[in-house]
Amino acid sequence: MRRPPRLKSRSTAVPGVSTGLTRIGVFCQARHRYSISMATNIVMQQPGTTMVMAQTSEWSSGICDCCDDMADCCCGFWCLPCYACKVSKDHGECTCLPLLEYAAFGYGACIPAIALAVRVSVRRTYGIQGSICNDCLHASFCYPCSWCQVSREIKARQSSAAIVYNRTAK
Repeated sequence: MRRPPRLKSRSTAVPGVSTGLTRIGVFCQARHRYSISMATNIVMQQPGTTMVMAQTSEWSSGICDCCDDMADCCCGFWCLPCYACKVSKDHGECTCLPLLEYAAFGYGACIPAIALAVRVSVRRTYGIQGSICNDCLHASFCYPCSWCQVSREIKARQSSAAIVYNRTAK
């Protein structure tokens, strides 16, 4: 690789600018001039996978459809903190995130902030219509059912995703 020629620093003094900054400016100009001549091939699209999903604007199941998936229903009923951690992990969040809710407020929190945040995140990720008010009501008054609904939604959306492989022609 060819090294750029060493440029001489100009001796013109600029009021209020130190010599170090002048040298940096000369170096940046030289580097910019050589970087333009090196960039010749531009890749417009990388080969890889693309997720294609059929988007609907509604939840795939209702808030009270917990018994549709009995394994999740039982897990959510008997060990809700563990279940909430599993759902959080399935959504791509920190596994222990829901434990902060229990550590800080216990089960008596007025508005469960973590459950609300995960519910809103799932709703926005999948383009589900709704409002923060409805999410707050579901997370506050139907806490276990809200976690079950979020889990069912994640499962339904992940199973309906199709993987498409992009291959570029050579």
